[in-house]
Amino acid sequence: MLETSVKSALVVGTPQDPGAHVLFHLVDQHAEHCDFAAQLGPSDSSRQVIAFATQELFLTCVKTCLKRAVQIHVLVRGPSDVRSQEEFASQLHVLAELAATSDMDLVFWGLTQSDLSDQLPMHVLPLTQTPTPHLELAQIEATGDITIDATRRFSTTHFNWRRFIGRLHLQTAPGASVDLQSCATALNRSIPFQTNAANRNIVMVVSNGVGLGHLTRLSKIAAELAARHDYTITFWCYSRAAVLLSEFGYETHIRQTAEHLKCDFDPWHEWESAEFSAFLKAKDIHAIVVDGSTLLAPIKTAQLLPENGHRRLIWVRRGMWKSDADTSPLQDSHFADLIAEPADLAQASDPGTIANFQADYPGLANLQKSPPIVSIEPDQVYSRWQARRKLGHISRKPLCLVNLGGDTLASQGYIATLIEAASKQNRVRFIAAKSPFAFSTTAETINSKSIYPIAKYLAAFDGVICAAGYNSFHETLTLCDAPVLFVPAQNARLDDQAARAYFAAHQDLVDVFDLEHRQQSVAAFDGFLDAVKRKKRRNRHPSENGASVMAQIIVDTING
Repeated sequence: MLETSVKSALVVGTPQDPGAHVLFHLVDQHAEHCDFAAQLGPSDSSRQVIAFATQELFLTCVKTCLKRAVQIHVLVRGPSDVRSQEEFASQLHVLAELAATSDMDLVFWGLTQSDLSDQLPMHVLPLTQTPTPHLELAQIEATGDITIDATRRFSTTHFNWRRFIGRLHLQTAPGASVDLQSCATALNRSIPFQTNAANRNIVMVVSNGVGLGHLTRLSKIAAELAARHDYTITFWCYSRAAVLLSEFGYETHIRQTAEHLKCDFDPWHEWESAEFSAFLKAKDIHAIVVDGSTLLAPIKTAQLLPENGHRRLIWVRRGMWKSDADTSPLQDSHFADLIAEPADLAQASDPGTIANFQADYPGLANLQKSPPIVSIEPDQVYSRWQARRKLGHISRKPLCLVNLGGDTLASQGYIATLIEAASKQNRVRFIAAKSPFAFSTTAETINSKSIYPIAKYLAAFDGVICAAGYNSFHETLTLCDAPVLFVPAQNARLDDQAARAYFAAHQDLVDVFDLEHRQQSVAAFDGFLDAVKRKKRRNRHPSENGASVMAQIIVDTING
């Protein structure tokens, strides 16, 4: 039996070939993969088997195989659109000659019983005895695309065949080739991948640069997965804030994008894809969790390889995209098994950019939502005097936080002028929070500190001036009872911070500073500053923290 005899195998086959995925599925725990025979290197004494997904790939490198004292497995494939009946007969003849005259240890396999030939000593791949027709029906079209229903389909170049095993029952369209019919039958009869119960390994991919939003949200979900579900979390991090993850105790792999390295994209993409795929195998990763508006190219490429078809991909993606946002990244939904969306307290003002988007190839991913995710729990917030001592503010003078995200105060234009003028009056002390990894500094007239996580210190402040990004918006409304002035970021490409800020303003929860309405904004600033001086308090906006719900959604997807 192939799956029990192979201890160290190399599977040779192109990533888009369904037969290669079937073959790899049988030897996954032992095998390595290469795209084509030309990639075969020098003989490796530890390699016991080389398995070819087609006879063409084997015949391409017969000379190389003759020099290897290894067992050669060949999956003999029937006629197809590119392999005529005549070519197939000729290949069978050559294979029979090699079996009879060469010293190679050759084993020939067919996908189904009907693929066996009396010209060769062949075996049927050891799959399950019967297919499972109760699964949802999907059709492989003449184009190669797979259609489940009118709204769900896959492109031939954008799916991993192994993802269908145990999830879809495949049938071929009329006129399909013998080979494609055999591949569909074999996939239907393959045993779904069974993960070792001891495998509790998840990798979380952080895609952003200076900002801390994605990293903060993922670290909170990671804490829930580790504490409540006993998963081991590793981070694959493209952010300069990776050191924070290490301080939290997570194993963290710091990565660089092509932009970071100032190198050409193509060689970086090839290298990073190979590195990520090798990491997935070395760590026996069960699931990949990505938080971001896009899926990075190396993650997508690695997900298409046969060796990664059993690994679940969860895409955590917040809503509230601007109405004119570029929605092309949403086309990548078919790479994911789950789109997990943390809800937004301002969702009533969501323009619906994501909700109204229809992907060309939606795939198998379903959408599930959790309550809003906040980085910490209320009982983890420092008391007022604890926080003030840690910030070095022990006086009773009103204290105001300025937290404008990755931007510095000096880059904020008119509001920076107002804050600096108010600071010089010496009636309110301002502390400008900045990213520990931002290169530039704030204006010298304002004291600046690297504070992380900011939410733990909110009780120290008598007022908060902040951007209306997802994390700062929800942390401020749910954990802080001081007056709030939201300053929607002007340079946010996707996030509709203005819609979020004005939603809260219409609920009489905050004030808004909007440069497009300067006179109104100056009045809002003055009113806010007066409330800070009077140390006025407001009601918090209580909300369930969705991190535990999100963790459970991820676990259900992994185990589903």
